[in-house]
Amino acid sequence: MGRRTSLVLLSAGLLVASLALPADPAGAGSVERIATSVDLAFGEWSTCPTWEVGASCVFTQVIAAESRDRELNDFLDPTRRGRFLHSDGPSLILRHYWFDVVELDGEPAARPTRESFGGVGTTASFPASPGNPEVAVDTRLRSGTATATEIRMHTTDYTTQGEPEWWETAATRTSWVGTGDLDRVREGSFARTTGRITRRETTTGWRRDVVASGSDSMVRDWGEFVGGYLFHGRQSMTGVYRGRSAGPVSSVLQVLAAPGAPVVLHERSTSSYGEAAWTTCPAPEAGDRCRDVSLWFSSVTPRGGAPQQWAGLEIADYEVLSVEDGWVDFTVVRTVTASGSLTALTAPRDLSGAALSVTGADALSCDADGDCVPTRLSLTASWSGTGPIERFSSHGMAWGDWGREWGTTQGISRAATATAQVSGLPADLAMNGDVGGTLRTASLTAARERHMLR
Repeated sequence: MGRRTSLVLLSAGLLVASLALPADPAGAGSVERIATSVDLAFGEWSTCPTWEVGASCVFTQVIAAESRDRELNDFLDPTRRGRFLHSDGPSLILRHYWFDVVELDGEPAARPTRESFGGVGTTASFPASPGNPEVAVDTRLRSGTATATEIRMHTTDYTTQGEPEWWETAATRTSWVGTGDLDRVREGSFARTTGRITRRETTTGWRRDVVASGSDSMVRDWGEFVGGYLFHGRQSMTGVYRGRSAGPVSSVLQVLAAPGAPVVLHERSTSSYGEAAWTTCPAPEAGDRCRDVSLWFSSVTPRGGAPQQWAGLEIADYEVLSVEDGWVDFTVVRTVTASGSLTALTAPRDLSGAALSVTGADALSCDADGDCVPTRLSLTASWSGTGPIERFSSHGMAWGDWGREWGTTQGISRAATATAQVSGLPADLAMNGDVGGTLRTASLTAARERHMLR
C-alpha cells in the first residue's frame, strides 16, 4: 500500500486514544490527553475538476462524524487536574471556497473570491445550532449519511473593499457509498523538543474509499465528487509539557534505526536561516497608512550535494480603520510577494552576521481588488548578531503503512539587527532603496538535520 497523507480527523478536531507519556514527578509537568473513538465520513467536490483560465469555480468539503471523546487537560485548568471531560455525539463541518481561475506565469492558478466555513455539533468550532446534526456511518464502512438543518456559516467576500464578513445559516444532506476494499490504518508520530515538550499521536482503524453526493442551501450544485473516504477507529494525542518522558528519546530512535528493515532514504544536511521584519506603524492608530515588510533566506546543503539557497520578500501596504483592545482592523491597499534563488550569501556558522543578494526575483504585485501584475525585484540585506546564542534540539519519528521514518535537528539561534535594500518595486509604493520603518524582529539560525526512512 502506498503512503497516505494523514487522516483529516486532526483538522476536524477529532482526536483518539493513546498511551500516556507520564511527566517526571519532580518536574511537575502538565499532561494533556485526548482520546476519541470515531466513525467519520469525509468528502470533497468541485465544479471545476479540471481548471481552465476564465472559469469561476466552487470547492466544497464536508467532514461528518459520530465521536466519543475523553479529555484530560491539566494545563488549561489546574483546578480540574486529574479530571476527565467527556463529549459524545455527532458533528458536521461544511466549507465552501469560491475562486476564479487566472493565468500566472503561464499556468492556471486560483484567485479566491469568497469563502464560507461553519460547523455544528459536539466537536464543531462554531456556535451550535438549536439541534445536533444526524450522522450515521455503517461500522463495516459500506455507507454513511449526514444531515444538518442549521449550520452557522461565517462568510468572507474577498472581492469587495474591506473584505466584509457576515454570518448565515445553511442546511445540508450528504451520503457516501463504499466502493473499495477495507484498508487497515496504523500510523502515528512521536516528537520531543527543547523545553521538555513531548507529544505522541496515533491513529488505528479501518478506511474505505467511497463515492458521495450532496448539496446544501447555499450551493445546490457541488459539481463533481473528487475524493473522500469512510473511517472507523481510534485516534489519540498525548502531550507532556515541562516534564520528562518516561524514557530517553534516544532509546525510541534506536528502535527505528535497528536492523531488520532496509533503509530507503538517509539524508543529512546543514542549514542556515535568517529573517527580519519592519513596520512603519509600531503603534497603529485609526487613519494611519502603514507598510509592513518581511524578509527571509534559507540555505540547505545536503551531505555531498550542492546548497539550495532561496530568499523571499513580502510587503503589505494598508490603511488602519480602527484599533480596539489591541486588535487592528485594516483594509489592504497593495501586497507584493517575491521569491528567488540567492545570487550570493555569506552566513558564518557562529551567527556573527549574514549578508545576501538576489537579482531578478519573481514577484507579484496585487491591488485591493486582487488584480495582480508580475514583476522582477532585486534586493540586498545584511544581519549582525546581537543577542546570546541559544541552543535547541528536536527528535521525532512517524510510522504507518509506508514504513518508519525519524529525524533529529540540532542547532543554535541568535537575535540580530538587520538592514535591506530593494529595487524594482512599483513606483507608486515609493519603497525602492532602503527598507524603512521600525525593525520588529530579526534573527539568525544554524542547524544540522538528519532524516531516515525505512
